[in-house]
Amino acid sequence: EPIDPVVYMITVALGFAAIENTLFLIDPFVRNELINGIMTGNLRFIGATVLHTMSSAILGLFIAFNFFDTKIKKFFWTIGGLLSAILVHIVFNFFMINNSTNSGFLTLQSLWIIVIIVLLLFEKIKKLRVEKI
Repeated sequence: EPIDPVVYMITVALGFAAIENTLFLIDPFVRNELINGIMTGNLRFIGATVLHTMSSAILGLFIAFNFFDTKIKKFFWTIGGLLSAILVHIVFNFFMINNSTNSGFLTLQSLWIIVIIVLLLFEKIKKLRVEKI
């Protein structure tokens, strides 16, 4: 089904984000910095988990929308999806590394706009099979 790549990519992203977040949280808790660990965990959940989920969903969307195309088209669209996911990740990192409070807030807002777009495209993919047949 065309929806499968999106679901699989999101599942992998959530697993990766969980492992990455755990690795980030080990250090504050080992040093008995409970408040720092809680704050880090909250910020990582809001930012990094959603970022990885959306980056992977974008790649999955590129694969899904070309599910019924030729192998060569699938290959190039998959490369395009990979580059798009990388670009989203780079832009997010660039603006989050900037220490400006407004920059981080606007970046998170933009990320949630991407979430809405991905959800709308997810619904469109559900109907893709019916349209293509």
